[in-house]
Amino acid sequence: MKEFIIYERENPNYIMNDYERFLPIILLIVILFLLFIFRKKIRLNNKFERRLRYFFAGIIIIVTSLFYLGNWIIKGLTINKLPLHLCYICNVLCAAILIKPNKKIFNFLLFAGVLGGISSILSMDKSMSSRYLKYYYFMVAHLSIIIVPIYLSIINKWFISKLELLRAYLILQVMGLSMGIINSIYKTDYFFVSFTSNIAAKGTILEDLGTGYDYFIKLEFLSLIYFIAWYISLILYNSKFFSKKHKKIKSN
Repeated sequence: MKEFIIYERENPNYIMNDYERFLPIILLIVILFLLFIFRKKIRLNNKFERRLRYFFAGIIIIVTSLFYLGNWIIKGLTINKLPLHLCYICNVLCAAILIKPNKKIFNFLLFAGVLGGISSILSMDKSMSSRYLKYYYFMVAHLSIIIVPIYLSIINKWFISKLELLRAYLILQVMGLSMGIINSIYKTDYFFVSFTSNIAAKGTILEDLGTGYDYFIKLEFLSLIYFIAWYISLILYNSKFFSKKHKKIKSN
């Protein structure tokens, strides 16, 4: 049990097999497909919908608690073993919003969580092994931050306005800058934010952004592009052409 909790790979040169690599992607597709197919039935059955939310919240809480508490008890609590990465913060928020739906949390998750979850699953650490808890924690955390916002958008018919988008972006900026300060002091890698180097991005695709201040500037530029892309998408979504199409399918 101890090895299951604290180990990540079978040996230093381990590379995950196709099953381990594609299982999260397959689960994501299947769950979203079932959600879309049964969306009307879920909406009409409040009792089942509530139990479904609690069930998924329970999975998130159990796996997350087992991973962190297990590691803290066995290996000790250290500054670089806290759930302060963006995806893991979003994972905790997913459990909270499943228990008690909250539109403000939804706005942040839709903006910051979905793309982060997708990119992480597509570029996951191939040294993780399904023999250990880290693999399942990674899978649950990143699937949840994709599925939960989409679930609430489909079932509750929630979306995000331009003002809510701006607020979510500003919150993300404040969180990122705060984590950058923590990273500078404690040499951690939360949010992959570094002010004077790219040490926080070591081993990720963000490492290619450069070094020093150049890395931070390019990282901010990427976040701005992402915000602008979202903003343009909302303008198109609210345009007359898309509004007419939306009215036709709204009953679905």
